[in-house]
Amino acid sequence: MRAAVRAGAVLRTGVSATGWAGPLALETTAPTGLETVEARAVVLATGARERARPARLLPGTRPRGVLTTGELLRTVDLFGPDPGRIGRRAVVVGGGRTAGHAVGLLRRAGVAVAAVVHEGPRAAVGGAGVPVLAETVVTELTGRGRLAGVTVRYRDGRAGTLGCDTLVLTGDWIPEHALARAGGLPLDPGTRGPLVDDALRTGVPGVFAAGGLLCGGAPAVRAAAEGRRAAGAVLAHLDGRDPPPAAGGDAPAR
Repeated sequence: MRAAVRAGAVLRTGVSATGWAGPLALETTAPTGLETVEARAVVLATGARERARPARLLPGTRPRGVLTTGELLRTVDLFGPDPGRIGRRAVVVGGGRTAGHAVGLLRRAGVAVAAVVHEGPRAAVGGAGVPVLAETVVTELTGRGRLAGVTVRYRDGRAGTLGCDTLVLTGDWIPEHALARAGGLPLDPGTRGPLVDDALRTGVPGVFAAGGLLCGGAPAVRAAAEGRRAAGAVLAHLDGRDPPPAAGGDAPAR
C-alpha cells in the first residue's frame, strides 16, 4: 500500500464496490455515503474465499465452533491467541498449505489439533505430531449449542467419531465473483472466475482481472506477479497500445 501511495494512487479504505453504473463506472458505498467512481480502466482483484459449511452440505446440527481459515485468522487478529474464543480441541478439514496454516494458527492460539481430515490420498500438512487422516471425509457434525465432535468415514468404509469443539474448513476455494457477474463479464465454467487473455483482459473492454479471483488458493507470490502484469496491461491500454482481441470476440481463457 505504501508503494501505491508513493506512486500517486489515492488509497481509500472502508469503501465497498457494490455495483456498476456503466462499463467503467463503479458504484461504491463508504461511511461518507454513496459515490460513483469513473475510470478509463478497472482492475478486479476481489480474491477468493473458502466455501463455508452450508456450501459444503455438511449434515448434522448447527453448533458454534465451525470456521473457515479466514474466519479463524480474523478471530486471532481481533482477539489474540485466546482459546476461550476459538476452542480447546480442533479438527481441520483439508490439506496442503492452507490446512498447514490453520494448524499453525490453532497451535499459536493454544488450541490442540486432534487431526487433519483430508479426502485425497495424500495431505502434506505442516506441523509435526498432527495425525493426518487421508482418504477420510467428515460426514456429520454433532453437538448442541457448541460443537461436540464430528463423524468421519475412513477409507475402508468404517465410521468413527472425533471429539472436538472446533472445526476449521480449509481450501475448496470459490472466486469472489459477485462484482464480475454484475458487470456481465464472461466467466470460466471451470474456475467460475472471469475469462481473461494473456494480458489479463476480460471480455469487457477496459476491465482486467488478476489474483485469487482467477485462481483461488494460489500462492500470494502468483497473485503479486499477476498484479504487476495487470499494471503493465493497463498502462498499454491507457496509451492505446492494446494488442488486437483474439478472434471470436470475448477474451479467451488463460
